[in-house]
Amino acid sequence: MLPESAVIMEYLDERYPEPALLPADAADRAESRLRVQRADELTTPYYALRRGEDGAAERLDTELRRLDALLAGRPWLGGRAYGLADAGLVPWVLRARDSLGVDLEPFPALSDWVARLLERPAVAAEAEIVAAL
Repeated sequence: MLPESAVIMEYLDERYPEPALLPADAADRAESRLRVQRADELTTPYYALRRGEDGAAERLDTELRRLDALLAGRPWLGGRAYGLADAGLVPWVLRARDSLGVDLEPFPALSDWVARLLERPAVAAEAEIVAAL
């Protein structure tokens, strides 16, 4: 049994190598792993906002702004292609948007990233599930 989502994602990438979720380029692979490892920078303020903690909206806004800045220079979180980092973080962004009413409009690169992701059937299905909650 594998209890950690990051470990599960890497296991699936190794078990089912096509299509690869980690980039072939070593620098992009490291960047992708870093994004997944630092997912708590997004999830911690997300959960704080769900609990109604003071200042949580501002902390989540800061993290969304960081993602927006990163995505302003690349199409995907891990580099040039969709991969593990995108799959790992998009559910949190969708939940923030759809369940907590977080407006993504102030984050144009992040909004464009979400739009690209929603073109993928698996992400579109996740968005439908989140919207139904």
